[in-house]
Parts: sequence; structure tokens; C-alpha cells
Amino acid sequence: MSQILDTHLGSKQVFLTNTSCYKSVSSGEAIFVFNDVIEAPPNVVMSIGLQSLAFCNSRYTINSTNNLVLLKFASGTLEVQITVPVGFYSASSFITAFQTTLDETFGDSVFAATYNKTTGRITLDGPSSFLGVFLTGTTGKTTCFEPLGYSRGDASALTDSNGVVVMPTVADFSGLNSVYFELMNVGSNCLDSRAPSSSTLARVNCTGNPGQFVFYESDRHPRLRITSRTLNIFHVRMTDRYGTVVDLNDVPWEATLEVIFSKVVAREHVPSVQDALEQLNAPPVEEAA
Repeated sequence: MSQILDTHLGSKQVFLTNTSCYKSVSSGEAIFVFNDVIEAPPNVVMSIGLQSLAFCNSRYTINSTNNLVLLKFASGTLEVQITVPVGFYSASSFITAFQTTLDETFGDSVFAATYNKTTGRITLDGPSSFLGVFLTGTTGKTTCFEPLGYSRGDASALTDSNGVVVMPTVADFSGLNSVYFELMNVGSNCLDSRAPSSSTLARVNCTGNPGQFVFYESDRHPRLRITSRTLNIFHVRMTDRYGTVVDLNDVPWEATLEVIFSKVVAREHVPSVQDALEQLNAPPVEEAA
């Protein structure tokens, strides 16, 4: 079977604004319900694409999903989980906030956090009992991966014999790099390495700096064929590279979807030269007596 666009049906546009949705799940997820239904006639399939998207790159560099650091010690209190205040950070402002949090938790001059501008790595110098930064423990965990200098899921960063740890990777304060625009209730045939099954409609690069608006306009208008026969509910979710719903801090966003119709036609068999040769070489059919 194949599809052609000659259906004589005009495309449909769907305009979405999260401030006028049916239900706001979070600032990065909303459900829209329309009284009018877009329906595919018999022998017609629908394809949908993200035509435009406008949103503010307003997710904090340090937010509720990546602000925990678990420290372990050989004696005394064996585990201490600290929380870095949420907000937009550069390397220098993060070190300042991190050091303030350490001083408030352990006292002045117990820990020293520094950032090496040449290597881009953070060093944490603690007491001799300090074992390092650990991903998990019995009382807490570390979620501050990229800003602290962790590869997500990497092994724990252990200290040397003097209670000093150099984080394993370069500290990353770039923040939100891209947004995956997903339609949760519409089945599509795209592939996404982040998940075994995908509802991703498009990936949008964050071209604006933190705190600035991103304006996406599709120039090629890619569309994905969907299995749904009717459309009047759109469950939109915007996620990051790890599949986490993006917290846009209640800054409104807008999107435009386009639905097109394609006619399903049976593919005709066109005889080839090989077919003709096979017919010539076929044994004769004996007639019944």
C-alpha cells in the first residue's frame, strides 16, 4: 500500500497556547481538548507535524531535578546530603553558591570548592575523613551531575588520601540544550534513542540563552504519519535529552501543529523484463484430456 496527497482535503492547523489548555499538568506539559474533531475519511490517513514553537529558555541551570550532592565520610556523620539553591548559574556563581552551602552545613573553612578555568573542572577539598561525592547512599543521593562535573550514571568521585576530590568531567553550565516536543496520545512511527517507544514529534534546539525566548519555525515541514483516525485531544509534553519534563517556571509557550491527509491506494504491479523472461521460460501447461 502507498499514500498520495491527492485527497482534495485541505490541511488543518491546530493552534495551542498553554495558558488556555484543558488541563495544565506542569509548565512543560498540558492537555488540550477541542469540541471540533479532525477525522480521516475512509481510505485516508493523517500525518501531523510541528510547524512552529515559541517558548522561553527559562529552566534553571540548577533546579529541583539536579540540586542534590551526597558527601560521605569515614568517621562521624557518615553521609551528608546538601542542597544547592535553584537558579541560573555560571561556573563562578555556582562555586560561590556551592561554597556558601558547604559553609552553612559544615562551618567555615571545613571545605573549599574551587573551579579551574583551564581544565573546566571543580575541586572539592575537605577534611581527612572526607571520602568523596557518591551517587547513592542510605540517606540520600547525588542528582547534580553535569554542573558538578559528572557524566550521568558515572561512578562516584572518590578523594585521594588527603580528602581532595577532582570531579571526573568538565563542569557543564550550558543548561537546557534542546526540547523534545511530544504528543503523548498520538501514535507515530518515529524512532527515539531515549525510549523504546516514542511519541516525539520534533526536537527543537534552544537557540536562545537562559532567560531568552526561542522561536522555532519548521522550514521543511516534516510530518509523521499517525495511527489515530480522529483528533481532538492533544497531550503535549516537552522533555529534555534525558526524558525529564522541562520546568519552564510558568512562562507561557505557544505551538502550531499541521495535519495533512493522504489517500491510501493499492500499489499496482508493473511487469518487468524479468517477469517477461520468466513467462517465456515457463513450462507449457498441459491441457486436460
